[in-house]
Amino acid sequence: MRIFSGLLMTLMIMFVTPCFAQMTVGYTDFPPFTYMDEKGEIKGFFHEPVKLVLKEAGFDIQKDFKFAVEPSNRLYSNILTGKVAINIGIPSVPSLKDNILIGEYPFVNIVIKSYSIGDRPVVTEKGQFAGKSIIVIRGYSYAGLITFLNDPNNKCTLNETDSHESALKMLQGGRGDYLLDYSAPIDVVLDTIKIDGLKSTSLAIIPVFFIVSKAIPDAENLMKKINTAHQVLIEKGIVKAAN
Repeated sequence: MRIFSGLLMTLMIMFVTPCFAQMTVGYTDFPPFTYMDEKGEIKGFFHEPVKLVLKEAGFDIQKDFKFAVEPSNRLYSNILTGKVAINIGIPSVPSLKDNILIGEYPFVNIVIKSYSIGDRPVVTEKGQFAGKSIIVIRGYSYAGLITFLNDPNNKCTLNETDSHESALKMLQGGRGDYLLDYSAPIDVVLDTIKIDGLKSTSLAIIPVFFIVSKAIPDAENLMKKINTAHQVLIEKGIVKAAN
């Protein structure tokens, strides 16, 4: 029955293929999941599975898409206007609310952590950031936690930077009480630099989904095709489902 179901969905994709103009798939710089290497080529754990899903959905990867890695603020702006049609990201970004379609199947789960050094008490919930100085990556929403940090009533001081490496170095240099960041890119940086006394606690586990901009023509049909293709590849075991 599962084989028949997968075959049926594949046939649906093949015979219901609307005409889409060339679209941009936009990523944030988020190693090891998505990033641009020293040769200017897009790499990361997300990139190949994304292309597999889009190919299963009936598209020609070379003709129908271009791929880009952009700073978060620019990426979100381009999603709102439709310049970026497809993203792999967190649906809870405040600026994207009501302007995106969200895939049915989580691509992966990512972890948000609080980092500190030395004897400073660890943070286990967002309320403990009140009155503290926090280092964050510019443009990240941290699944809505940035709203709490920006609330004047919480008296947080935000120190923004543009990279995960510089964020860790700021923490190491005492330029903030805590660092709030996603664990995966921080782990990549920690493979290259050592920070004595670094501690971390998990604050949230966030699922990441395919996202389609509502600003593009026939957005709902595109989202449906992606969902169907994603399900086919999950059932075939070609693409892993998030736990």
